[in-house]
Amino acid sequence: MRRTLATALLLPVLLTGAACDRDDAAGTAGEAPGGAGTAGGLPELGAGLSVLQPVIGEGGLVVGGQAPPVAADEGAGARLPTSDGLRQALAPLLTDRSLGSVSVAVADALTGELIYQLDASDPSVPASTNKILTAVAALSRLDGGQGIATRVVRADDGRIVLVGGGDPLLTGEGGPEAARETFDRLRAAGDAATGTGASGPAGGTGPARLADLAARTALALRAEGVDSVRVGYDTSRYEGPQRHPIGVNENIAKTVPLMVDEGREDPTTTRNAPRVVNPEVDAARLFADMLAACGITVEGEVESVTVPEELLPTPVPAPSVSTRGDAGRGGDGSAEAAGGTGADAEASVDTLRAGPQARGDLAGLPDGGASLGITDEAPLDSPPLDAAAPGGPSLVPGTPSAPAAPAPGGGAAGSADSDAAGSSDSAGEREPAGPVLAEVRSEPVATLVERMLTESDNDLAEALVRQVAIVEQRPASFEGAAQAVADVLTHAGLDIGRAEFADGSGLDRANRIPAQLLVQALALAASPEHPELRPALTGLPVAGFTGTLDGRYRPDAGDAGADAAGLVRAKTGSLTGVNTLAGLVVDADGGLLAFAFLSNDSPDAVAARASLDAMAGVLAECGCG
Repeated sequence: MRRTLATALLLPVLLTGAACDRDDAAGTAGEAPGGAGTAGGLPELGAGLSVLQPVIGEGGLVVGGQAPPVAADEGAGARLPTSDGLRQALAPLLTDRSLGSVSVAVADALTGELIYQLDASDPSVPASTNKILTAVAALSRLDGGQGIATRVVRADDGRIVLVGGGDPLLTGEGGPEAARETFDRLRAAGDAATGTGASGPAGGTGPARLADLAARTALALRAEGVDSVRVGYDTSRYEGPQRHPIGVNENIAKTVPLMVDEGREDPTTTRNAPRVVNPEVDAARLFADMLAACGITVEGEVESVTVPEELLPTPVPAPSVSTRGDAGRGGDGSAEAAGGTGADAEASVDTLRAGPQARGDLAGLPDGGASLGITDEAPLDSPPLDAAAPGGPSLVPGTPSAPAAPAPGGGAAGSADSDAAGSSDSAGEREPAGPVLAEVRSEPVATLVERMLTESDNDLAEALVRQVAIVEQRPASFEGAAQAVADVLTHAGLDIGRAEFADGSGLDRANRIPAQLLVQALALAASPEHPELRPALTGLPVAGFTGTLDGRYRPDAGDAGADAAGLVRAKTGSLTGVNTLAGLVVDADGGLLAFAFLSNDSPDAVAARASLDAMAGVLAECGCG
């Protein structure tokens, strides 16, 4: 019955497109990340998971709608397991020698109260479960509804400069031909720089496109009577070492704020794949080729330059967050100040806690981004670039000193001088509109967080922690980002204990994270007081269905814990000798549990993963009261 229910609940999600990258790469230097493409021919899982979110109300299964909220006192009545009950249930699995040294934490997901622990305060190498902490830090300090910017500015010496803001998903899809097509379409429409459209594949949601940025830049230049330029590129948004401590590795590109398609040699790859040596140079050269395709002559070779700091793209802080030390909340700490209502958030979480009728609802957590206003993804036939498309990456025209203010529909409005910039080549030479010529933004941070978790995207994880570091006024480096995450988590009320942070992705073995910190972070994300953190849960892979859990929990393959398919949402982690799993599960009594299993010094990765999956399965099956 449980398997049937879970499948029924998840089927609409699968049909509308959930990401399904395969399992972690066994025995590699790091976890296999997702990429710019998707696997299995299905669109990626985005913030719009709840568009067809299946829920169960008193009248039965409801697909594509909302069940009546469950009263708070009813949700609070779900019986939770006891410490002794969990100890007895997990004991046979914890003796498996393939686990090496193992630490365990199981808590009430809605209160954070620890129910069972085994060395839960001892720091362990977390591998990619570290991304849970990256997610919570990013959503706490960054505006979840805003994207990461890449822009083109005019330098003092007259050259134009491609400035990276830290978006690793910026895509070079379509190449110079795509830039020319966009240029021609916008010029014909007289829409040089209104910035009201979404940039992405087929003009819909998706990664920001370098082709769109090049086309807008070319139109702005032509409007000023400029047909020949020198091109530079700027990577000063980041500081410190550009190579991850693991060195050159197919799991992660060179860590720079400017790249296309995560620096992959083959942009269509989605797993660990060869990376280019200097992604920032390749991105700048492609941009120059795109400008040439739009009729702008590029003089000489692209060169590295540094623009004034005030021209660098800056992350948008969470509402009411302006300086280091402020929480990502309103001044009164209320849920309303974070963009949602406390009542709505409480109702959504109580639905999860409400007992047997909510058993499968974990497959599509309520309020997954709803409070951010991004639950409705654009349909596949979304409007072209020059039409408004809410929630997608935005195009921002140039202004004298900063991007234009956002306009309705998620884009941005251009200045009066730029609105008609591409209407005619014969309009005559104009005065330069200002240092910023054009800008594109990625999908919203909340969507990026979901992608990072579902696909275990290492490049995206490192980008997000650097955005946090910038808002925290720390260096956008490995060291600065690690300190920023520790600061944000501490300020959020989490006890980091003896935790040591080294990166955002979890690839660095210098990360040392206690299991109890992971369950605290999960509980914080499930809290009714923090609806802005919900993408840290909705992005977790679904057992047997999505992301890095797609190839696990399969009944037809006799996988361990297969009965828990669809009932577990968890982040996986894999390094050589390290296997980890942390997430949420609904138990047999309807209790919502947060768990973290960290296995270090494992002699057998395959057996260790099977044991971790079986442990999560035990939690799903267990009443254990």
